Amino acid sequence: MKRLQPHGRKVALVLTLAGVCLALGYVFTQFESFANTTVPLSHNRLMQFIGELKPALYGDWVLRYGNLFIVGSIGLITAAVQIGGRHGMLFVFPTSLFILTTFFQDHLQRLLGHGHTYNLFLGAIALVSLIGLAVAYLNRTETKKAHTTVAYATWFVFWLALARDARRYDFLVGIPIAYFSAHVLLSLSNKVAEKVRRSEYTTDKFRREIPHARLRIGIALLIFSVLIFWVPPGKQASRFRHATVHIRRVLPENSHLKSAFAWMKRHIPASVVAASWNDGSQLNVLGGVKTIIDQDHYLQHWIHLYNRHVFCAQSEREALEFLKTHEATHLLLYVGDVIFKARNYSNIGSDENGDILFTITPLQRQLPKEMKYRAAPGNHANIPLESVDFDMTEKTLTVKAELKTGETVNLPAVALINKRRVTSKNKNEHGGVVIIFDAYQEPSAAYYIPRVGWGSLAVRLYFRGDIPDLFVPVYPTDRDDSADVKIWKIHYPPDIQPHPKYLATEPKK
Repeated sequence: MKRLQPHGRKVALVLTLAGVCLALGYVFTQFESFANTTVPLSHNRLMQFIGELKPALYGDWVLRYGNLFIVGSIGLITAAVQIGGRHGMLFVFPTSLFILTTFFQDHLQRLLGHGHTYNLFLGAIALVSLIGLAVAYLNRTETKKAHTTVAYATWFVFWLALARDARRYDFLVGIPIAYFSAHVLLSLSNKVAEKVRRSEYTTDKFRREIPHARLRIGIALLIFSVLIFWVPPGKQASRFRHATVHIRRVLPENSHLKSAFAWMKRHIPASVVAASWNDGSQLNVLGGVKTIIDQDHYLQHWIHLYNRHVFCAQSEREALEFLKTHEATHLLLYVGDVIFKARNYSNIGSDENGDILFTITPLQRQLPKEMKYRAAPGNHANIPLESVDFDMTEKTLTVKAELKTGETVNLPAVALINKRRVTSKNKNEHGGVVIIFDAYQEPSAAYYIPRVGWGSLAVRLYFRGDIPDLFVPVYPTDRDDSADVKIWKIHYPPDIQPHPKYLATEPKK
């Protein structure tokens, strides 16, 4: 060991490089595993629909930190130049490039494309790392508080690199942003304070009664107040309430879900309730029931199987076999999942060709008002309908659709009005329509559901009220057909048996 002491810097450099190489080697050898877990390297179909794993774009950073992250970025660059000594200017270009390809990646992608922007990001990380090691090796003098600054800079680069592709990590960047923003504010306030004290307009009395340290702190607070309250720099103070109330909100927000969970805890505590995977942990904790899929067990193939063979099931038999295999006693569907997440869930459940992919498209009420029973898709909707006219009485519903080909057809439809369901049972050749009425019996929303979606189990149960002998409605207890949350008790016919294919944890290769 004594013989190595004169070569301590070289040994430290070699050990650092060896550690980096081992870490990179581990990442590359486990890359296939990372592709199926909830890390930013994930690009499989399920991971693409998880909000917290979506890239953090410029608007997300402004929403979270105002524009203080820009001040913090400037602080990172200036601090790197200072601790780098005579080699500090080497940090300016790679650090600036790193900041551009992370905080401003969406703007850069519009100019250069996704591939080039990502390559620049990787190059920036490599340059920052290599230059950092080289400067640390070559720099023989130690700057004041260098270790603290290096630690915060490493924290900044590491978590920002992760947050670039997964916004779940964006709050971890807040501490280094605060540190480097303070670095800028104190440096700037110190220079301003010196100029104020040296100014010919400053009196001797002011110089005697206001010490430099107090003046510097006052100027720093003034600049900080401008940054967080004034609109152009970001108006961060106005977003504090949004961040605390909405970003970190308590779930479930929906009172209908809360009521359903409370009902389950009182009436079916020992049951197994099949539901969408994002409701799983809430069912466990708040509903007091078991479930099949949730956010925490990472059996992603089961999530695919549930969405394929239950949510998008084209026959009740395949759904019953899956549910029987997992010993489910009840099924829960929530209106937000059925309407607004149908495309995501059907995409997760589809094969590589998107065989059961469908989107529930909102239809817009057309003017003039005397045509209150006419609706049409938006200008960019990719559906075969041009417009929809519907007429209904207390017990009948008729829906005629004009196709983009000019043909007029009768569509199957469901109207939810006064807590009851009115149906029109036409052939499902072009899909169907769901119409929802408000408390004043006025149409408040209408949706077009394509053929594969109209035949899916989720739509058949939630909107159409099919197969009540196999899926018996038990919640809401007042049989409200327009309820936001619905629960069915499952009755299995004798010929339905478990099948081991629904227990597979990985797809067939």
